[in-house]
Amino acid sequence: MRVEEDRKSPREHDDARGSAAWHSSKARVHHNNPRCTSGRLIGGRNRRPGDGGKPLCEQCQVLNQYG
Repeated sequence: MRVEEDRKSPREHDDARGSAAWHSSKARVHHNNPRCTSGRLIGGRNRRPGDGGKPLCEQCQVLNQYG
């Protein structure tokens, strides 16, 4: 029996409380919490998977820490 490998890159993995990371091609931060207001406003045209090498947004940090 073969176990399927996790095909997400390290930067796309789910964080402890967040979900898979995404970022906007136009922003300086990435997001990983689906409750983040600014993260939810990223339109499909600009939304990219992973963190894009950008720091985590402050609102996602707070949401991840305090739920």
